[in-house]
Amino acid sequence: MDERRSYQRQPASFPVEVACLDQAEKRKTEYLHNISDGGISFRTDDGERYKIDQHIVVSIKDDDLNSALISANAKVIWIDHPAYDLNTATVGVHFEKVIESVKLLDK
Repeated sequence: MDERRSYQRQPASFPVEVACLDQAEKRKTEYLHNISDGGISFRTDDGERYKIDQHIVVSIKDDDLNSALISANAKVIWIDHPAYDLNTATVGVHFEKVIESVKLLDK
């Protein structure tokens, strides 16, 4: 498979809040799968909520400080639904601005 990523992915497993800009629903807590300077992928139990090209806001918080480490606008670029369960999915998003993901993983 051809690797077209500009930034190296690193595994990550902590909560991330996601708000869909085209929905009136409140933020939903999802769980990171991996992170890079250019985006993240996360797991969800609500695969119907996300669509390709959808604009979202992603917030990763520091529980110790109860504040956001990052809050970034992003766009959904891919969704992977397992064949056995269409409610669950892994969602890949691209940040509108590059972040320094290493600083988040050092927390």
